[in-house]
Amino acid sequence: MLKKIEQLIEKHDVIFVTIIMCLGASIFALESKMYVGDELWNLSHIYQMDIGYTIYLDNNVFITPLFFYIGSIIFKIFGANFLVFKIYNIIIFTCLYIFSYILFKKLKIEKKFAFLGTLVVFIATYGIIGAGANYNILAIVLILLGMLIKFGMKENLLKNILHGIIIFLIFFTKQNIGVYYILGIIIYSIVQIVKTKHTKKYVKEIFIELFIAFIFLLIAILQMYIKGNLNGFIDYCVLGIAEFNKNLANNILEQIYTILEIPFIIILTLILNIIFKKDKDKKEKDSFLIVEGLILLLAQYPIFNGYHIAMSKIILIIYMFYILYFLLKEHTDIFEEEKIFKIINIVSIIILLALSSIHIGKYIYTLKDSEGGIYYGVKLSDEQKKDIKLICNYILEEKRNRTNVIILSYRAMAYTTPLNINNGVLDLPFLGNLGSKGEQGLVEKISKLKNAKILITKDEKDKIYQESELARKYVIENFRNVGEIGDFLVYKTTN
Repeated sequence: MLKKIEQLIEKHDVIFVTIIMCLGASIFALESKMYVGDELWNLSHIYQMDIGYTIYLDNNVFITPLFFYIGSIIFKIFGANFLVFKIYNIIIFTCLYIFSYILFKKLKIEKKFAFLGTLVVFIATYGIIGAGANYNILAIVLILLGMLIKFGMKENLLKNILHGIIIFLIFFTKQNIGVYYILGIIIYSIVQIVKTKHTKKYVKEIFIELFIAFIFLLIAILQMYIKGNLNGFIDYCVLGIAEFNKNLANNILEQIYTILEIPFIIILTLILNIIFKKDKDKKEKDSFLIVEGLILLLAQYPIFNGYHIAMSKIILIIYMFYILYFLLKEHTDIFEEEKIFKIINIVSIIILLALSSIHIGKYIYTLKDSEGGIYYGVKLSDEQKKDIKLICNYILEEKRNRTNVIILSYRAMAYTTPLNINNGVLDLPFLGNLGSKGEQGLVEKISKLKNAKILITKDEKDKIYQESELARKYVIENFRNVGEIGDFLVYKTTN
């Protein structure tokens, strides 16, 4: 029986690994508590698109739109709520792990050790799964897909066309990661030209791939022009992102950590690359991996936090496992004790199955206490329920009195989203999300508000570092305080 099960797993290994990693991702993705952060903001933008608002026209999204387009399609098919958004997150991370597994196999690592490598990637990233579905991980997934095309297909025109499409998709998911990936391709090609002298071959490949990517980008730009949100796309995704640099002063510890860590990683990577003896096939694959892995460390900039640090190192982790596997295989007899690694894999699978079963069961049980509508799939604390009900009722009451309520806080979308209200940049007044006019443009919008009440947090310490201090100061200095509600002070416009 055990032999038959082992043979079945061996034959259908990709399906088996997909199921295991899907369950593993669900342990951390199906978090029942609701936190106001990236998960809420990304979900809210997709929800706004689902009910008819237009990205870049009505939403101050500073990221290229593929992640949001896919999310909108998923919402239309399965419903718009936290549960579906968490499933979207599980799908993205499962793809990350299964593509890593397939990539390890393409790198000629045996299946049982490819699964071990996938577990290493899982261990390195499980801490960021709880942040919710995110464009950064989707972009990394597409990079892995691009590598599978480069490593798995024969050299022909179709391969170049498909890789060109992937380049476009990466850029259209997260523009800076797309630029870094293209930069990595160019650097890799230059290195190969210097090594092989095959200038024509690599120049032709780059030209075809970038040309295909450019054609698809032109089609996307034309589509946005017809839809009327091209100017907003340029404003938020190109002209406005420089304002993120103002966040650097709030990430000093992370910057110090990165400054100390990156040189160490680069030196270690280069040492491993030098001592690793490679045949021609391995040389090309490992050169592409190391270039892309190192260049993607730039994705940590300009928000140096645990999420971006972990995300930016995924390709390097794959590269290091690949190198260490072959180094150990060639210079030690460690892999001759296959039973040890089989036990490690089996124990890991049992742990993942046990934890996922417990966690999924617990999560399903909590759904009975979950709110309806957009909040289905997340458990609100009694304090959160009270707060959301209070502020939402206040907004509706003021609306009946023909007064618009603006909440200048990172918590705004917790109230406006379930009410199907969209106030554009005023709902997410973050540095880097404000377009080319930046904070001054935000203040200008606030100054033009008529018959409106503006809510700001009572304690300035309750706001997060991305929120505009200039906007808060303007409200306090130019509008009249007319009371408070919940955790907010209420200011009334003078006109």
